[in-house]
Amino acid sequence: MSVVAPFQHVDMILVDRNLLAALCRKNGLRRAEALIAETVALISTDMDRMHAIYRNGGAAEMTACAQALSRHAAAIGLTTLARVTRDLALCARSGDGVAFAAVWARFERTGAPSVRMLWSAANRRV
Repeated sequence: MSVVAPFQHVDMILVDRNLLAALCRKNGLRRAEALIAETVALISTDMDRMHAIYRNGGAAEMTACAQALSRHAAAIGLTTLARVTRDLALCARSGDGVAFAAVWARFERTGAPSVRMLWSAANRRV
C-alpha cells in the first residue's frame, strides 16, 4: 500500500532591517513607529480588498490593488510581500490564470506572516 505524505511548502519571509533602521534614523523612533503602523493599516486594508477582488473582481482591479500593496510593503521593508504582490499584479495583467493561481497561493502563505515578521524585527530594536 502507498502512503501519501502531505506537502507543506514553507516560504522564506524577508524583512529589510536596514530600511527599518533608516526609517528610524530619518524620522526618530516614535515617528517611524507611527509611519509603520499607518502603513501596516494600509496593508491590512489592501489585503482585505484583494481577497474581495479575488472572489468578485476583475483583473484590472486586482492589478491596481496588488500594485498598491506592493508599494506599501516595500516602503516599510516587507520585501517578500512586496515581491509577491508585484508578481500578482503582473499575472493579473497578463491573464495567465495558472501563474496567477500559483502566485496567489504564495500570497496566502506570505501575507500575514510578513506583517508578523515585521513586528518581530522591530521588537529586536533595529
